[in-house]
Amino acid sequence: MRGHEVALDELYRKFDQIDTSRSLSSLMRSFGVINYTYRIKDFGFKDAVRECLSFLYQFVKEVFLPELKPRISDNLPFLTFMSSREHLFIMNDLVAKSLDYQLNKMYFFNPNFSLRPNSYNLKDQRKKLISPFKKEVRGIFRPAIKEFKLFLNHVGLSKWHAVSFSIHMYRQFSAFYYYKEVFRDKSIPYLLCEYDQYNEIAALILAAKEEGIPTYTQTHGLLNSQFAYTPLVAENIFVWGQYHKKLLNSWGVDEANIYVSGAVQFQQGEDLNLNREALLKSYGLNQRVISLATNPMQSEVQGALIAFVEALVSILPKEWSLVLRPHPSEQIRPYQARLQNIGAQVFDNSQMPIQDLLGLSDIVMVWNSAFAIDALVNKIPTVHIDLKGIESEGEVIRLVAEKLMPSFSHPLALVEYIQKFEGQNAERFCLQEEDYERFNKVYCVATGQEAASNIKKHLSKHIN
Repeated sequence: MRGHEVALDELYRKFDQIDTSRSLSSLMRSFGVINYTYRIKDFGFKDAVRECLSFLYQFVKEVFLPELKPRISDNLPFLTFMSSREHLFIMNDLVAKSLDYQLNKMYFFNPNFSLRPNSYNLKDQRKKLISPFKKEVRGIFRPAIKEFKLFLNHVGLSKWHAVSFSIHMYRQFSAFYYYKEVFRDKSIPYLLCEYDQYNEIAALILAAKEEGIPTYTQTHGLLNSQFAYTPLVAENIFVWGQYHKKLLNSWGVDEANIYVSGAVQFQQGEDLNLNREALLKSYGLNQRVISLATNPMQSEVQGALIAFVEALVSILPKEWSLVLRPHPSEQIRPYQARLQNIGAQVFDNSQMPIQDLLGLSDIVMVWNSAFAIDALVNKIPTVHIDLKGIESEGEVIRLVAEKLMPSFSHPLALVEYIQKFEGQNAERFCLQEEDYERFNKVYCVATGQEAASNIKKHLSKHIN
């Protein structure tokens, strides 16, 4: 398990004892995933003060400067749009384009707040912001904060984390009761989101369920950890292929609530070779490119990955360039400091769009990054880097076990693998057709607009 998942698992079991409806654990799960699994959030007194001031500002803003009230229409489906995450925004954007009927749309512009249909009336606004807090403070808030402090003490983290936890809990319950008001007396055919545990979207889904609205979520990324996905907040989930359906079923999700649609967020480039020469020239790269896409990771893993790359660069044939693109949530400086002076190229998201990286790559390396799927759906040979001595878990290592991806622990063995593709004598290396067909059959049945159309076919049953 990553980070503090074992301790978090126990914490959320305690939450279910505090609130047997599971609202507390459903609303707070993303807080644990984001701050204490991929990386451990550093949080001290100054951070607590800043977060309190930010919370007070937002509270006053919502009370005294209510936003314009968008219309929530009866008999129209409800879709969320995660504008703060471009790679997730595309999911429901494509689904919406495939639907031939009007929609209610809810845009989430940052991780904590959506464009809420706020009240025109100050009294009503205050009631919605304050009443939920008063209602829950004795029954849920106090014991939940107490258990969270015990968790902090157990894992050796600063007590100031409890401030962030308390503010997030208030925001989630406030949003939950608010959305219940939004959905009350409304006839909504269904609600579809990108990820049902993502902060306020969890509150939205939970409120919709309580009002009897059918709810759906999607597989937004790799299923690395059961803790981050199940139990579902939504009733149903769309998955990429039979592999995910079996996995989620083994994690306790009823097979009847799992629908295979494909992955909307992954796109197949029409012709990745079209501008390859121009791309190579614009980025100053050699004729062959091996790329590494990272994922949020702890410093120990990051250091081991950098060491692997250093060794690989020293033995790569001269016609090869190595390109590294850190995950958007990672700092680029640690990679630049150790790799750029040995000839590796390091680019962040703003410097190299994902389509350019796909168009340049002959081979893609990952430790546990979802970019592996971007590469495989575009027939780019993809390999797993086995960091000896560091336990690897999650989706990519399971793909290795399914023989959908090779794994290498030694740079020299990887170079020997690369040389096997030299016989293709092609502009870019390409995955063997039989390997690609097996990947589609087992793991990802469709991408992009085709996957969106598959989702549409199922959701149409809710439309009269």
